[in-house]
Amino acid sequence: MPEKLSRLSVIETALAGLIQRVGAIESLLGPPIDEAVDAGCDGDRRLSKKQLAQRWGRSPRTIDRMRRVADFPAPDIINGQLTWWLSIVQVYERATQAGGTAPDRSKYLARSKASTEAATS
Repeated sequence: MPEKLSRLSVIETALAGLIQRVGAIESLLGPPIDEAVDAGCDGDRRLSKKQLAQRWGRSPRTIDRMRRVADFPAPDIINGQLTWWLSIVQVYERATQAGGTAPDRSKYLARSKASTEAATS
């Protein structure tokens, strides 16, 4: 009579199978978006304007406006389509968000305060 497997060994076997499947899926999809990518490595890929807009939660037209900022990464133009390398986008994100130098928006605050004060007067 075959031995009954303990619940723990059944769970371990199931988890091992899941880990293998997840590993196979990740190898097909590439690294996660949040994972740092080295320039020129296999995980580096080009992002279209639409993909960049989706990544940042903006519209493609807003990306066009953002391109006018001096420190915005320059796109590669391939057959008339704008693309950015993921590694360059991640460097820009780190520089402008987490501990980097964010754009100076104080002029917008001053304009907002002035219009608010004028409306209440």
